[in-house]
Amino acid sequence: MTLEVVSPRVRGFICTNAHPAGCAASVAEQVGRARSEAVAAAKGGTALVVGASTGYGLASWITSAFAWRRKTLGVCLECPEGDKRTATAGYYNAAALLRHAREAGLSASAVNGDAFSNAVRNGVVDRLKQDKTAIDLFVYSLASPVRVHPDDGRTIRSALKPVGTTYTTRTIDLDRGLLSEVTLDPASDQEIADTVAVMGGDDLNRWVETLLSAGLLVERGRR
Repeated sequence: MTLEVVSPRVRGFICTNAHPAGCAASVAEQVGRARSEAVAAAKGGTALVVGASTGYGLASWITSAFAWRRKTLGVCLECPEGDKRTATAGYYNAAALLRHAREAGLSASAVNGDAFSNAVRNGVVDRLKQDKTAIDLFVYSLASPVRVHPDDGRTIRSALKPVGTTYTTRTIDLDRGLLSEVTLDPASDQEIADTVAVMGGDDLNRWVETLLSAGLLVERGRR
């Protein structure tokens, strides 16, 4: 799919498509800042970033590689472009970061898959074992509206809602250029439980326990 002009597709305040050149420019800016603040005494090491393609995870991946000159492995779930749609922003972000790292002679790689799944988590561990690479920096920055539970296959959806009382705030409709008020009803007990199941730390614990049991986390003060 060759893209020359990408018209934004907006739903409320969320843009549902992405521009490869725009994502590349954003990553280049962040890479430049990380390089300008590079740590002279950086000792290298290896960073594993789960949820690496946008937001805090992307910033952590860039900083680890270009400021601290660590070997990096980023884990994310992103979609490539299709016949009638662009790739996701995170897909373009990851591609741009890997390109900058390659040009800078840095070791950076990515795993594109569902980090909530046992298969991806165990696959990352197997890859690190094969490379005889231990992790001295682990960043978990995974955010998702949905999680398929790795043990029983349940699909669990998180909710962005207040707890206890309604909440009224302003919102913007970027497509129509309108500013209005929106009121959110409080989350139900089930929605709260489901949100905790998706975002409450169970998956983080699984990652840490798996890395620890595999002997892949470097003890503090050692490399």
